Amino acid sequence: MKAEIMVPANGWVVKSLEQVANILDSKRIPVNNSERAARIAGKGETELYPYYGATGQVGVIDGYLFDGEYVLLGEDGAPFLDPVKNKAYLVTGKFWVNNHAHILRAKGSNKFLCHYLNHISYEAHVTGTTRLKLTQGALKRIPVMLPSEEVQKDVVAEIETLFSELDKGIECLKTARQQLKAYRQAVLKHAFKGKLTEQWRQKNLDKLESPEQLLARIPQPDQPRGGRQASVEVIEGVAALAVNKPAKVPPESWVWTPLLRVARQETGHTPSRKHPEYWDGDQYWIGIVDARHNHGQVIQDTAQKVTLEGLDNSSARTLPEGTVCLSRTASVGYVCIMGKPMATSQDFATWTCTEALEPKFLMYALMAEGDEIRRFGKGTTHTTIYFPEIRALHICLPSLQEQKVIIEAVEAKLQQASHAWNEIDFQLRKAETLRQTILKKAFSGQLIVDGRSVNPHMGKATKSNRGNAACSQ
Repeated sequence: MKAEIMVPANGWVVKSLEQVANILDSKRIPVNNSERAARIAGKGETELYPYYGATGQVGVIDGYLFDGEYVLLGEDGAPFLDPVKNKAYLVTGKFWVNNHAHILRAKGSNKFLCHYLNHISYEAHVTGTTRLKLTQGALKRIPVMLPSEEVQKDVVAEIETLFSELDKGIECLKTARQQLKAYRQAVLKHAFKGKLTEQWRQKNLDKLESPEQLLARIPQPDQPRGGRQASVEVIEGVAALAVNKPAKVPPESWVWTPLLRVARQETGHTPSRKHPEYWDGDQYWIGIVDARHNHGQVIQDTAQKVTLEGLDNSSARTLPEGTVCLSRTASVGYVCIMGKPMATSQDFATWTCTEALEPKFLMYALMAEGDEIRRFGKGTTHTTIYFPEIRALHICLPSLQEQKVIIEAVEAKLQQASHAWNEIDFQLRKAETLRQTILKKAFSGQLIVDGRSVNPHMGKATKSNRGNAACSQ
């Protein structure tokens, strides 16, 4: 692979990394996890020092190898081919380094060298396939474009000023993203307190079929695992979750009802992995990954599919389009709707709704109370919501007409939030690209020109307190 063609700015020179920095790899001492654990056992915070690896701190240890300011650059395991991720980082104070990071001390500015190493392409310098490696030989040969030490300081100061401004913008975007999360949840909470349809309800109250009338004319669905009577006994015998506490005051004209009264509840199963003939078929089968990627959505495809033989030889069965799925173990609280007939794993509780309940209304209701539902999970390694709690769920039910109005209002607001979220993500990605643009300008001599600082955004020049001295190294 061809090496980069280096074109130095006026007054800059190109030297090898070996010429501009001391390489101190011979002083590294790796310590395995068990040895480190034994060494830090019983030690206080003041007795421990950072232990660094390829991309940053990976732990602590009861001693140090270095004391001062150094540049660490990944040897293996660093994101060498990702243009926006750092490969080098600056460390100060007392610390220890393992053998996954090169340790450098610049003969000029460590900060300049660190920024420089985070802007170059490593494609021509690393070897390997699954785990890329920057050998010490390749490290020494990396070309570095270098101005005088005075200009190095100017360049670093300008980079850090611009990065600081950029970081403030990124922080604002992240704050906005957190506010959007809160807004989404507030929309759902308000919807199921009846606030989104309060005015609509007042205008249409005399025209609506009441939930009581609706329930009276719709038979209760038969339930698996014991039948209807067993289901009623379970409902009466188990305390209702926060999502369905009758103690909560429902909006006027709404009614609390057991979810089993308006939906058939089931679960799924996983065909045996020991039988390859059960897998890679044409039958849709929802796993946790599908629910995570389709949270709050109608799911049209699944990451894995099973064969009819796989379904026939397991407890899984194909459920109809419109079935609502709630992940109840491993990753608890993801909700989606089947967009076509599908089966699920045993990690889900599913509800096939009667005509009294819109599937999307149920999905959004479960999402609105997601945090409270998760509180009822049990277990340490893997949290699980068990079926006595699942079968105890109640739902606050409005008329069918109001359910549809709520769905429409929720989706309109969530769509607005989604557009804003996508715009924030775009701006965050753009900010990371801008960081690389700043570095590219810095190391092509475009931030400090003839002793003047040039803002890459505005194109304006401001006076620098140092001249662009001739390279003295």
